[in-house]
Amino acid sequence: MAKTEIERLKQAIIRDRKGSSRPGVAFNKKLRAQIVTHAQTRISAGERVADIAESLEIKCDTLRYWLERLGTKRGRKTSPFRPVRVVDTEPSAAASVTLFGPGGTRIEGLSLNQAAELLRRVS
Repeated sequence: MAKTEIERLKQAIIRDRKGSSRPGVAFNKKLRAQIVTHAQTRISAGERVADIAESLEIKCDTLRYWLERLGTKRGRKTSPFRPVRVVDTEPSAAASVTLFGPGGTRIEGLSLNQAAELLRRVS
């Protein structure tokens, strides 16, 4: 992402904060929308939200909230799933799958069919 865009947004953030008489006052809607658009572009390029927030000198939680709130309003709510490409190959008989779940859950030694069935059942 171009440094000039980041610097332009940082300057706008500073100006917006100076216009506020007390800390914690919301950013103006136009600036928030610009920041969200900028962040969405950088996220689609593979950057982390925390890194984007740090570069703009705003709180990560604030940026996440805006992304969720404004992204949903514009019909861009993102899925926790990522696109995958299915490859047509035969798995070897000895191949096993390990599933990692929330809270450190780990299931090892499943065949591909067993893993698929388990995922179907818990979804």
